[in-house]
Amino acid sequence: MHDATLNRTTTGTGKVGDYTLAELKQLRLKDVEGNVTDFRIPTLEEAIKWAKGKTVLILDKKDVPFEMTAAIIKKNKAEGHVMVTVHTAKEAKWYHERNPEIVFEAFVKTQKALEEYEKESIPWTHIMAYVGPDNKPELKPLYDNLNKRG
Repeated sequence: MHDATLNRTTTGTGKVGDYTLAELKQLRLKDVEGNVTDFRIPTLEEAIKWAKGKTVLILDKKDVPFEMTAAIIKKNKAEGHVMVTVHTAKEAKWYHERNPEIVFEAFVKTQKALEEYEKESIPWTHIMAYVGPDNKPELKPLYDNLNKRG
């Protein structure tokens, strides 16, 4: 689940953490317009298995421990269709040391952040840089440096 609560995306209410998996599996998902669908909440592993050959999933860490995410990706050989969101170069390094095939949606909002990813030797072939929601003219040098790295 992306949200900590169920209201926006499911037929449930309240906090996700207040429910057991069995209880969550009884709820139905809503579409982007709020209409109830026939679909149920998948586990992370179910979503990863479903996505193979269909789409790329981007996993934001939320409350899932890094160890669990890394293990599920490895178990399902999902490096080719799952990206992990990291907020720092140290987070990327943690994953990269355990599985060098993992690809990142990496927060690279400053030149300093770019330099930190390079210092940790995270290959740019494994990074999709997230620079924020706005195109800021003052960040043009950062954008140029990222473009040079592919």
